[in-house]
Amino acid sequence: MFEVRNHGCLRSPEDPHDWKLGTLLGKSPTIPGVERIDFRAAHEILDQGPTSSCVAQAIAGQVRLTARLAGKPIGLPARKGIYSPARLLDMPGEPLADVGCTPRNGYKACAKVGLVAEERFPFTFDSVNDPLPWDVARAGAGAQLIEGKDVGYWRAFTGAEIRQALVRGLPVTFGMPVDDAYEA
Repeated sequence: MFEVRNHGCLRSPEDPHDWKLGTLLGKSPTIPGVERIDFRAAHEILDQGPTSSCVAQAIAGQVRLTARLAGKPIGLPARKGIYSPARLLDMPGEPLADVGCTPRNGYKACAKVGLVAEERFPFTFDSVNDPLPWDVARAGAGAQLIEGKDVGYWRAFTGAEIRQALVRGLPVTFGMPVDDAYEA
């Protein structure tokens, strides 16, 4: 059985199929005069509580923030609707366990299953291992993130790529390992 982590995301291994952020952004320099990017006015902090759902929390927040920045505000995507299928992609054949997920499979879950409103499949600490019900999965089928060269999600390989995305107004979701000292 897997051990509950509660700190940091599971690392996405390298995959030659990942779209590279540098390709999307091109070789153009960062925007002159932009010293600081601050999305706090448009973004709320989501609470994973005692769960290991940090990736799903970050993706739900990033999707909502991206829609707001594009002038197309949406409700909060169901965090469990991201977390449940992402874990099934990370650990096929295993029962759902609150062990975290990889960022890539969090986004793949959004592309394969789609997004539904938080109200359809609410996130609670004690129900984090509930499987995605069929009617909820069906409801998300019309709101899938598209995987492709010009839309969807990309992998950043350098800090410069991340900064370039931010100065262009593109929110970035990232995962990092943390330990108990993070809470101190």
